[in-house]
Amino acid sequence: MKNRKLSYCCIISLGCCVSLLTSCKQPQSSSSSSSTLNIQGESVNLSVDMGEEEQPVDLLKEGFADSVRYVPLETNDDVLISSIEKIDVADGFIYIHDATKKIMKFDMSGKFVYAIDRVGLGPGEYSSIYDFCVRDGKVEVLDLENRRLLSYRASDGKFIRSIPLKSFFYHFMPIVGHHYLGDIHLYQKKKGMGVILLDSLTNEREKLLWYGMFPTLGENINTFVALRGGSYGIFSQPDNTVYHYTYPDKLERAYTYQFNKGIPIPSLPGKESFQLSQEQIEDLLTPCFYMEGKSFIWLSVIYGSRGYQVFYDKRTKKVSTSPAVFCSGMQCFHPLPTDTPHLVVCAVVSSILEAMKKAPKDKIPPEMQENALYKMALQSKEESNPIVQLIYLK
Repeated sequence: MKNRKLSYCCIISLGCCVSLLTSCKQPQSSSSSSSTLNIQGESVNLSVDMGEEEQPVDLLKEGFADSVRYVPLETNDDVLISSIEKIDVADGFIYIHDATKKIMKFDMSGKFVYAIDRVGLGPGEYSSIYDFCVRDGKVEVLDLENRRLLSYRASDGKFIRSIPLKSFFYHFMPIVGHHYLGDIHLYQKKKGMGVILLDSLTNEREKLLWYGMFPTLGENINTFVALRGGSYGIFSQPDNTVYHYTYPDKLERAYTYQFNKGIPIPSLPGKESFQLSQEQIEDLLTPCFYMEGKSFIWLSVIYGSRGYQVFYDKRTKKVSTSPAVFCSGMQCFHPLPTDTPHLVVCAVVSSILEAMKKAPKDKIPPEMQENALYKMALQSKEESNPIVQLIYLK
């Protein structure tokens, strides 16, 4: 199974992956898109200066979010989280895709409810979890290795049905009309990548975006975001553009990012092999997280071995770059993919909690000492499951 999380350590070790590829041709940009829909509008160009770091944005203090909530997840021998891939919040419960191929359900106090843990080849079993979603009282699991979509009852995790995939996609998001948006990559006869509209049986209905290339490395992170007013944000890595889609047939260019430094990974050609020098490897740049609210767009970008938070304020038309984003004086640690509308979800893992506990108290700002997360960190144990940070957007 491919791990869709793009961590800093993955980027640092990228040179090992690239050095295994043998062609001596230099990469060229290939980012023109096509669509079965008429793409409307002219995008707003956002110039990003990767050399200038500014004061970090605070989502709550600056009016981008309404509130923040911290949920310490229950920890016991039967409930141990390895690494969180994705979190959805639905009907008053938290659903977590763990790297150990489980979907875990917790209530809003953090109490464990059940786990879907059915690795295998039989009925109701899966070999992989590439993605999952919660809709209409069902937990739907994408088992790409066996080319099927499995459904379980959200109330108790019982298996309902399995349908064969009609289209090949890595990542999907439920939208109106019992449809999905899908992130598709084809490596065989018809090479390419893009975004497609799928029906409830995963049949392709429209190619919203299509590029005559396939991704060189990895897959998109949080490609889709539900927006206010019933539309959806789509971040397209090949052209670093945010599109707005309204079902069934309205697709608009909204914002295009122009970086003053770095080689964007998505612009590398869809070739079976290529070669980069060490200098080029250190100059790689890739967006790895996209979130859009009513008055902002937040893009996490990795450049070389460092992470940057690129924040666009729609109210002031200002783009800023900083090492972190905060909420109520506390950093937003490790933002995760989610299909939940108007919500930023982060996981504060045990290593961060331990660092908070060990930090000298006179070095902790008074504001942080009063933060609920800091108080929870002081009560946490060394092997505690993460604390989930839920930031509710305006």
